[in-house]
Amino acid sequence: MRSLNDIAHKLLAALLAGTMLYGSHAFAHGDEEHDSTVDTSNAEATNNATITITDGWVSEGPDAIKVKRGDQVRLVFTSNQPDELHLHGYDIAVQLEPNTPAVLEFTASYAGRFGYELHKAHREIGAIEVHP
Repeated sequence: MRSLNDIAHKLLAALLAGTMLYGSHAFAHGDEEHDSTVDTSNAEATNNATITITDGWVSEGPDAIKVKRGDQVRLVFTSNQPDELHLHGYDIAVQLEPNTPAVLEFTASYAGRFGYELHKAHREIGAIEVHP
């Protein structure tokens, strides 16, 4: 018979594996293929990115933003439609109002790949990669 400790360790390992798998899944971009990435980990005061969203899709800005753990991150989103943008893993959100910049600021405390999505559109539109 397995001990509770063994069961707890296996359950924790399964949960962590599922979280990493979910956090690293690919996201759709419509008909266009985007391969843009902004690496902000080695640049001076560049943990910032500006992303423009048109009709629920990224029309300008990076698909993935790379930072280092501990970095301050500031993302500015502008959308032509109202929605709520949610950053998975960090459980933070910002309301998007038409043609009004919305700022998402946080400290990159957790390593991994974290997608951000539009709630009304039910679409992941980008990701933040936090490197150790």
